[in-house]
Amino acid sequence: MIPYLDYLLDMNRKGNMPLGHIAGYVVRIVALEGAKSDFDELPVFLKHEVQKQLDLYRSVGTWYVISTTGRQDYGVYAAAFIGKVGYPCIVDAVGGRAEDEEDS
Repeated sequence: MIPYLDYLLDMNRKGNMPLGHIAGYVVRIVALEGAKSDFDELPVFLKHEVQKQLDLYRSVGTWYVISTTGRQDYGVYAAAFIGKVGYPCIVDAVGGRAEDEEDS
């Protein structure tokens, strides 16, 4: 279970937090203390947003988040997340990956 996820999604519904920020939070939590099962329990729309953020990370090669504590390197979290969950992280109904992309 991802802590505070319901609260963050409620903030998103109210227009106070972009979905991309929540996806970054999910990646960080799963990387630090979560498991693939935590990702599997997410709503489909959030899984797709996580995949979108990971696609961007893999295409650019870096992922930085600016917060009140300064610049944070989320590439470390993305790599750990991919190690736990896989990439692409969305699996289709027949058990294959959503995309035919090879892990690199």
